[in-house]
Amino acid sequence: MIKLSIIVPIYNAERLLMRCIDSVMHQPLRSLELILVNDGSTDGSLAICHNMVGKDNRIRVVDKTNGGVSSARNVGIELAQGEYITFVDADDYIAAGTFKEDMFQSNADVIEFPYSGMTGHNPYEMCRYSKTNNEVYLQMTTYMHNPCWARFYKRAVIANIRFKEDIRMGEDILFLVQIFPRINSYFLIPGVHGYEYNSDNPLSAMHVHYTSHDLDKLNAIILHEAQECKNALAWFYILRHCLIYSLQHHMLATLLPNLHWHKLIFSPISAKGKKDLAICKINYILGRIS
Repeated sequence: MIKLSIIVPIYNAERLLMRCIDSVMHQPLRSLELILVNDGSTDGSLAICHNMVGKDNRIRVVDKTNGGVSSARNVGIELAQGEYITFVDADDYIAAGTFKEDMFQSNADVIEFPYSGMTGHNPYEMCRYSKTNNEVYLQMTTYMHNPCWARFYKRAVIANIRFKEDIRMGEDILFLVQIFPRINSYFLIPGVHGYEYNSDNPLSAMHVHYTSHDLDKLNAIILHEAQECKNALAWFYILRHCLIYSLQHHMLATLLPNLHWHKLIFSPISAKGKKDLAICKINYILGRIS
């Protein structure tokens, strides 16, 4: 059985695509497949992909009409044959020597490996192994990494979960929230370099301007996961991600009416979280934040 399936969604990425492909195919781990999903590129990306197929039989190419990064990742998941699945964006790359056989010794449901290039990220200094879902929650909320990349996910854990294709923001977060109840073991590998994120790409989702409508749509979905599915990680994101994002982008007025404060007060969050929430609401009522 193939150990690892690596899914790369591609859209007009010819400038950096070869760097990405080469970085994966020259890893020490040999038991892998690289699934290149061309999402309707109009540049030379597809030609680069086809050219690589003849050089290594571990590479597979899919050409599809443009549907967005979530659509491309979902196509890759459907085709993946590996025990584990990971995602690499076409403008990023994997540092030499990162993917090795011994990374999978823990047999954890999710394995997080080192990454760099993100503002404010401090590399982890020690291994951390969580063996229950409660421990996984503590680890994921203490050492929070929102993007879907820089992790290996057991294909059996992902199962029928897919990236939501009709939202413009937070698809990575929602994916993590939805698979969280299935994660009963999580292994964090320390280090400085592994997944090398390109923070200078102006086409990256990190640089897209989102509207209050985008935020409301994401909040509604995560609130459903929190309230109806009693998902602890969803509650965390509502309080720590959506609320903070709203404050930073002056969208709090659109968020507050939808949060159902009476339900939040009785949610399974920490006393500090409830205190922070109360202070935020008081400041909003007093007109200190908009």
